[in-house]
Amino acid sequence: MPKRTQLRSLSELRAAWRESAARAYGADVVAGLAERAQAAAAAIWARVRPVVDVALAVAETIAVVYVMRGAFARRHLFAEARRHLSYALRGRPHRPGLDEEIVQAAIDGYTRRASRRMLTSDLRALYPRGTEDQAVLRALTRKRAASL
Repeated sequence: MPKRTQLRSLSELRAAWRESAARAYGADVVAGLAERAQAAAAAIWARVRPVVDVALAVAETIAVVYVMRGAFARRHLFAEARRHLSYALRGRPHRPGLDEEIVQAAIDGYTRRASRRMLTSDLRALYPRGTEDQAVLRALTRKRAASL
């Protein structure tokens, strides 16, 4: 059989697969399996409630923003906090104000002023046992981030 060269959309592929399975096993069997699979998926999603650990979100947010920017503004923390929430909640909506809570906790606990408008990470707050003898998170610099 020659290879097909025409591209088909996912919905077209699904319809073809369903039709093929219905020819092979019967339409009632395929419909029953589809119903059971949908019911199982709904039961699993009802039991699995994504939870946001605010302390973890704060630590990840401040670490990522510091490594990527060094000095940053509040808006950079917001963007990273929202990215973290989107990933942790798998795209589901979050409680209103949760991103603000994460950003405020990050600012209050893990940052210091770098200039009048910019903040930077307070490494002593992030690593309370000392960072003098250890490899620590370092902000990317223009030289290190420059393209080859």
